[in-house]
Amino acid sequence: MVAAAEHYHHLRDCPISPGHFFVRPYHEVALILEGEVEVELEDGTVLRAGPGDILDTPKGSSGFWRSLSPVRKIWAIYEE
Repeated sequence: MVAAAEHYHHLRDCPISPGHFFVRPYHEVALILEGEVEVELEDGTVLRAGPGDILDTPKGSSGFWRSLSPVRKIWAIYEE
C-alpha cells in the first residue's frame, strides 16, 4: 500500500465516438459495464473490450480509443 499516492474512481457514460487519441499521465484500470470499445495501440495492435472486460492502461501508454456503441464504464486511476 502506498499511502502518499492519490487515487480516484469514476462511473462514466461514453457516447459512440469516432475516437480520440490518449496518452496516460497516470495508471488507469477500467471495467466495461455496457457497450463495446476498440483500443488501437501505437504498434497497431487492436483490442476490443465489452461488458465484464477490464482495460489496464499503464502510465505513459498511448493509443486511440473508439466507442463502438454507447459505453458505461467504471474506472480508477493511480498517480505516483
